[in-house]
This record gives sequence, structure tokens and C-alpha cells, in this order.
Amino acid sequence: MAQTTTLTMENLDTQFTDLYTHFNTTSKTIRVMQDDLKALYRTFKQVDKISRQRKKKPQAKLSLSNELEKFLSLEKGSQKTKAEVMKMVSTYIKEKNLQVQTDKRKFLPNKELSKIFGVKKPQNMTFVEINKHVSHHLSKLE
Repeated sequence: MAQTTTLTMENLDTQFTDLYTHFNTTSKTIRVMQDDLKALYRTFKQVDKISRQRKKKPQAKLSLSNELEKFLSLEKGSQKTKAEVMKMVSTYIKEKNLQVQTDKRKFLPNKELSKIFGVKKPQNMTFVEINKHVSHHLSKLE
């Protein structure tokens, strides 16, 4: 019986060693696969970022109303993008020192600007609001 126990112990020891080796090999393979997955994810993010940047299209030129052309001192029949108009109005606000001193994100329109915006009672506005107030002065080219 002692010999059977020895054979069984040797057999169990061999099986344990084989299983432990197999586990280590599998563990290393999983780590390599995780590293490959991380690298693939990084590459995907870079490609996705590049493809999103290419989708931007330029803004269309728009016709300006007579009042807005006069206010911005532009020639009759001028064409500007909405971004250009907003930039020009923002520059006007800064040049005329209409910004609220405690919060530079806001401004108080003067008489001329209130007329363009169609606001009867001037109140503090943000620069983002310029868009909605000048939109009715812009129209698509025919």
C-alpha cells in the first residue's frame, strides 16, 4: 500500500504542477491580451477624434438687414457669416465699454445696440444672447 500511496502522491504532484503551469501560461496570455486591447482602444480614440474634426463645414454667408449694416458700418449688400456678425457685435461692446465690470461675461446694451436687438428696456445680457438678437437681421442668400 505504501507504493500505491507514493504513486498517487507523485501523480497528484505532477497533475498539480501541470495545472499550475497551465494557469501561469493562461494568466500571461490574458495580460498580453489586456495590453493589446488597451492599445487598440487608444488607436480607436485617436482615429475617432481625427474623423470628427474633418466633419466641420464652413458657415454660409448671410445677407444683413439695412439696420445691421448701418450699425456695423458695412457697405450695402454686405455678406457675413453669423460668427463674423457676432464677433463684430462683441468687439463693439468691448470698444464701447458696455461690459459689466463685476462680471465680464455680461453687458448692458446702449441705446443703439438696444435698437438693433429690439429691446425696449435694456438689461444685463450675456454674449451668448447676441445670437438670438441678431438672427432676425440675417437672411439666407437668394
